[in-house]
Amino acid sequence: MALAVQLGQATPILFSADVAADGDELLMQLTPLVTPYRNGVDTEAFLPMEPVGDALIFTTSPLGPDGSFTFDGSDLRVPGVANPFSPSEIVAKLSFSGSSCGSAAPLCGTVSGQVTQPIVIELSGEANSFALTTEPGGTGIPFTIDCNGTLSSPIP
Repeated sequence: MALAVQLGQATPILFSADVAADGDELLMQLTPLVTPYRNGVDTEAFLPMEPVGDALIFTTSPLGPDGSFTFDGSDLRVPGVANPFSPSEIVAKLSFSGSSCGSAAPLCGTVSGQVTQPIVIELSGEANSFALTTEPGGTGIPFTIDCNGTLSSPIP
């Protein structure tokens, strides 16, 4: 899954995502991946796209008749090596609102909430999006970052 925020949509925060249906809810497990977008001393000991940190588990509200869903009040911690902007850990309280998006990505939508570390910033609006895709990732391959099929910068 790619999570693009207003600070830098071209370099999203990447997660390995496992999604399963449970009745009228979705269960989603996200594991941060070492960012391929930032080189530095703290990332040299890891392979790009390697899972890092604790898995985050979310349950949606009941699915809407149109397939829409929300993950409300989700606490998110992203280790510094998965942060594409700086070597600092990201701490945020986020809500995801989305739906099945067809060909652009199986699931996508917008993100809102507040980042509390390493800086305080409110996230709202279309500039903050996510897309869960089946793209394999790899050098030279971009990720879909929203329901419109917008692509990130290719992985260096």
